Amino acid sequence: MPLDQLPEELLLQVAFHLPDSATPQHLKNLCLASRKLRPIAQEALYTTARLAISCGCHPKVNALVKLLRTLLDRPDLASKVKALRFRAVRKCVEKVYVEHGFDFLHFHARCISKLDELGYGSTHLWRRSIDNSIESAFGGLLLALLPNLTDLDFWIKDHQRGPPSSECISGLWGATSPPHAILQGWKNISHLVTGDTSLLKCGIEFDKLTSLDLRTISIGTVLRLNGPGSLQGAENLVDLTLTLSIQFADRPLVEKAEIEFSELLEALACRALKNLKILFINDGYHIGDDLTTELNAGYFLDQLRSFQKTLESLSITLETADDDGELEWLVDMCQHPTTSLKGFTALKSLVIPQPFIFTARSASWNTEDSCQPRNLPPNLEQLELLYPHEDVEEWAEGFLSENFYATSGDALTQPPDAQGRTSIFKKLILTCRDDVGMGAEYFKEGVDRIWWTLSADNSIEAEVYDQLRDTRENLAGLYEDEGLGNEDHENDDEDEIDEDGWEDEDDDTRLQRGALFVGPISPFLEDQTNILAYLRAVPKPKGYSRNELCAILGISLERVFGATSRLLQDGNIRFDTDFTDGHTYHFVAESEELLREDRMHRLRESSKVDADGWETDGSMPELEAYESDSLAHTAGDAMSIASRVPSGVPITPTAVLRCLRDIPDPSEGLYPWDICRLLGTDDIDAVGYAVRQLVRDGHARNPGFEDKIYFRNENAELLAEDMD
Repeated sequence: MPLDQLPEELLLQVAFHLPDSATPQHLKNLCLASRKLRPIAQEALYTTARLAISCGCHPKVNALVKLLRTLLDRPDLASKVKALRFRAVRKCVEKVYVEHGFDFLHFHARCISKLDELGYGSTHLWRRSIDNSIESAFGGLLLALLPNLTDLDFWIKDHQRGPPSSECISGLWGATSPPHAILQGWKNISHLVTGDTSLLKCGIEFDKLTSLDLRTISIGTVLRLNGPGSLQGAENLVDLTLTLSIQFADRPLVEKAEIEFSELLEALACRALKNLKILFINDGYHIGDDLTTELNAGYFLDQLRSFQKTLESLSITLETADDDGELEWLVDMCQHPTTSLKGFTALKSLVIPQPFIFTARSASWNTEDSCQPRNLPPNLEQLELLYPHEDVEEWAEGFLSENFYATSGDALTQPPDAQGRTSIFKKLILTCRDDVGMGAEYFKEGVDRIWWTLSADNSIEAEVYDQLRDTRENLAGLYEDEGLGNEDHENDDEDEIDEDGWEDEDDDTRLQRGALFVGPISPFLEDQTNILAYLRAVPKPKGYSRNELCAILGISLERVFGATSRLLQDGNIRFDTDFTDGHTYHFVAESEELLREDRMHRLRESSKVDADGWETDGSMPELEAYESDSLAHTAGDAMSIASRVPSGVPITPTAVLRCLRDIPDPSEGLYPWDICRLLGTDDIDAVGYAVRQLVRDGHARNPGFEDKIYFRNENAELLAEDMD
C-alpha cells in the first residue's frame, strides 16, 4: 500500500517515531515533503512544544512569541498542543525584538485584537501589560489559547538572569487571578512545573494533576501559607519535586521564624504521594562567613514523617555549584544525622547525602547519633549515598549483621546464617566527586573486601559512580579482578628456577608449615586444585566455607577468593546458601589438572596406614617427608579432615574478645585460625560469627584488605571481670 494511502492515525504514529521527533528539524522537513504529509507532520510538531530556552545573557526573540504568532494565524493547531515548555521575563521587550528584525508592531496588534475577542478591554490589567509589551503577558495569552494541555513546564522571571518569580500570576495576566479559560481549562493537566505555589492558590481546577515540580521554595513560601489543605489541586499527587532552600535544615533559623517545612507538605495535602525529590540550593550561606551554623539533617528528615507510610522513592540532593569548595563546605555543614528510617515502611529507593545518615566525624558507627544499616527502611531495595567518605566501608559491615535482616518480613524466624536469603536490599551506590568526600578512585583502587563479601554472601551489589566523568564500576567485580591479579603475581614470585632449570621446591610456600593436601596429591598443585581436592573429599551434602578453606590450606582469604572465583567461573564448584551451616562451596566436577594428578598419583587398593597417616606397603615408592606439624596432626585419611567436628568448647564473643585483648601486642591482631588455636576449637564458623558480633558492636575491627581482627575496647562482660 502506498504511503499516502495509509490512514492518518498510522501516519501520525510514524511521525511520532521519527529518530529525532523530540526536536523539530525532522518534522519541519516532513512538512515540506508533500501536501498529504504536511498536516500529519504539523500535528506531531505542535503536540509537544518544548521551546528553546535562552540563557538570559543575550536577550533575543523568545520562542513563545513565535509560537503565539503561528497559533494566531492557525488557530486549528492550538488544540493539537498537549505539552508546552517556555520561560518568560516580566520586562518590556519591544526594543529588543525590533532590533532582532521581528515584526513587533503587527504581532502586537494581533494580540490586542485577540484580547478584545476574549473580552478583555483597555482597562483590564492584562490588556495594559500587553500594551506595555511585557513578555510574560504574551505567555499568558499563549496559555489561554491552549485548551488541551496535559503537560506544562514554565517559569516567569523578574529579571533575565534571575530565579523564578514568586508572583507568576500577575506576570502572566496582570492581575492576581487567571482568566476563566485557565480556571476551567486546565482540568486535564497531569504534570506541572512552575516557580512556586502561586498557581495552587488562585482557584485553578487541577482535577488530574499527579506530578508537580516547584522550583523556588523558600522560607517566605511557607510563611505565606494558610494552613493544612490551603494549596488546591495537589490532593492526587504521586510525584513531587521541590527545589528547596537549604535554610529549612537550619533548625534555629526556622524555629525562630516559627515555621516548619512540614507545613508545606500539610498544605499540599497529598496523602497518596509515592515519589519525592528534593534539591537543596544554598541561598543563604557563603564560604568565608563567620558562621557556627550546623544544618540539622535528622531534624529535616523528621519533617517528612507524614509521608512515611506511602513514600516508595525519596531523593535528597545538593546543588552542585561552580564555586570551588562550596559543595564540600555545604556537606561539612550537615550534621546531626537521623538515627532511624524504619518508619518509612514503603520506601524502596533512597538517594541521600552521607551526612544525613552518618557523618565522617563520628567516632563510632554504633553510637545512637547515626543510622545503622539495621535502621534503614525495612523494604529498601536500593540506597545511593552521595559524596561518601572512607568510613562508609566500615559502616557497610552493618549489612552483614543478622539485625539488619531482622527488619525484613519473616527474617526473625530464620537462623542467623540463613537470614541473608530474606534480604530485600540489593544495591548500594556510592556517588563520588573529586571535590567533595572521597573520589571514585579511592574506592576503585585497592577495593575493600567488604564489597565482595556483600555480593557473595548477601547478594548485595555495590557500585561506585563517578559523577564528574559519568562512569560506573561494580566494586565486587573490581575486587575479584584485583584478587586474580594478585594471585598471578604471587605465583610468579613462587616459580623460582634452580640452576638445572627446575622449580626450587624449597621455595614453594605450599610445602611450608600448615599446607595440607588430600592423600598423595602432588604438593605442586595450585590453590584451585588444592581447594577442589578438599571439596571433592567432603561427604555430600557438606561443603567448606571460605574461613575453613583458609584454615585448612593456611592461605589468605584473598587467595581463597581468587581461587574459588576461578573455579566458579569454570563450573568446577558451586556456591550454596541453602544450608544452616552457612555459605559453603561444594564440589561439582574435576578440573583437568586434578584429573592429571589423579592419574599420576592413583591410590593403591590395599594399603596400611602408620601412626602418621602414611601408607606402609613395602612396594610403595618412597615419598618425600613433609615437615608440617599441622599435617602430622590432622592427616590420617582424607575423609578424617573432611569430617572434622567442633571440639565442644563454647565460643562466645567475650571469649574471642579476651583473646584479642590479652595477646602481648593487641595492635598486631589475630587471624581467625589463630583464635581457633587459642580457644582450642576447630569451629571457625562459630569464631567468625562471634567476630561479626564484636565488629558490629564496636568492640573489634576488621579493616579492609586484612584477614586479621583487632581489639578495640572491652564489652560489658570483660569490664565486669576487670572490676572483680
